[in-house]
Amino acid sequence: MSVTTDDLLPEGLSDRLPREAAIATRAMRAILGAMDAHGYDRVRPPLVEFEKSMAERMNGISPRRMFRFVDPSSLRTLALRSDMTVQVGRIAATSLAGAPRPLRLCYAGEVAIIRADQLDPARQRLQLGAELIGSDSVEAAAEVVELAIEALEAAGATAISVDFTLPDLVDTLAKEALPLAPDAIAAVRRELDTKDAGGLRDAGGEAYLPLL
Repeated sequence: MSVTTDDLLPEGLSDRLPREAAIATRAMRAILGAMDAHGYDRVRPPLVEFEKSMAERMNGISPRRMFRFVDPSSLRTLALRSDMTVQVGRIAATSLAGAPRPLRLCYAGEVAIIRADQLDPARQRLQLGAELIGSDSVEAAAEVVELAIEALEAAGATAISVDFTLPDLVDTLAKEALPLAPDAIAAVRRELDTKDAGGLRDAGGEAYLPLL
């Protein structure tokens, strides 16, 4: 009787063979190298945490995505991380609570989810990221965007586009970084939403064209 991969591995999980593993490793090293060059220090949170404390920090992320099991030692429910962002937030708020702000941290590691989606059927994924903690300025946001683009380019990505989903983006930029007259803000926001370059110029928002 022949044994196939389907008989050995659950749905959504797969082996990374040498070539694919090497590509992923090179990309990870390139991205972490770019982050390190910008002063982002790497942290390595554990793969498993107490389910209750992790779920409480998962704002907007469903805890139902996490694998759970009981710890034989403490008899408490543990969870296999489905997102490392909440772990980095915990580290910043506890172990690094006294560190000077803004705090620049980066991370890379495997995460697992119970259910995948049609766009990405994998249930185990390599997650990489960077967090700038303690500053909500426009300059801080710009730094993170620039870092993300540079890190992706270092990994070999091309034709990169960035989508902003910040409801108050125009209002924030209009205050200092890209000044606008108060009566022009609504028009500029509307033309950005419709991605109308001509309308954006007519509304006095030519400086906002790179955001289209």
